Amino acid sequence: MHEQIFKRAKSTQNKKIRFQQIMDQTDQLFHTYSYHDITLTLIAKTLGLARGGLYKYTATKEEIFLAIYLQKQAGFLEDIMKSLPEQTVTVTSFSNCFSDTLFKHLDFLKYHQILNAIIETNVSVERLAEFKLASNRQQRPLFAFWQAHFKLSHEEAFDLYLTILYHAVYLYDRVAYSDKYRQAMQLAGLHINEIDFSEKLNAFIELHLRKQNKNTAHTIQSAHP
Repeated sequence: MHEQIFKRAKSTQNKKIRFQQIMDQTDQLFHTYSYHDITLTLIAKTLGLARGGLYKYTATKEEIFLAIYLQKQAGFLEDIMKSLPEQTVTVTSFSNCFSDTLFKHLDFLKYHQILNAIIETNVSVERLAEFKLASNRQQRPLFAFWQAHFKLSHEEAFDLYLTILYHAVYLYDRVAYSDKYRQAMQLAGLHINEIDFSEKLNAFIELHLRKQNKNTAHTIQSAHP
């Protein structure tokens, strides 16, 4: 990638293409560097671009990460909706589908892991509001599915989604050990308990969905004695 290529990106469509290239490069860097080690200077350097050239496309590195998050979440949610059984959906079949699909999108969890504590704290309120609206639009088909099949309210669906993701991040930490962590555990003489991500997440989702269904049924019964 060379700086003169970016200079020619004057149309809206070309700017979208260039920003996607910036996102792709940043995503690659995030596989090697920590979030804090990634700077606009580093991103620009790997693109063969002067740092000032990046400001034509983004004001901060956080804006790039928010855009990548939305792209990762969109891919995950689209796969979920495509993978769901076409006919009868049970708590068990949905839990299996969700956990297996999320396991194929562990990259998404890497971004969700730092969303609240790091990325969202370093962007403007206006930019964060735009992100929240875009994220909500992506989540609506899944929430509508839960409302239709498991009788959850929108608020319950949103809460369940975040609960699952928070637990998935914990499980991700237990399957994505860094080499440094493994070396430290070995040096300390401590054993690493390997886990099956999909199996653990599946059990967690099924437990919460069954509990939610039971609470919903109780509420309906109480309202219609």
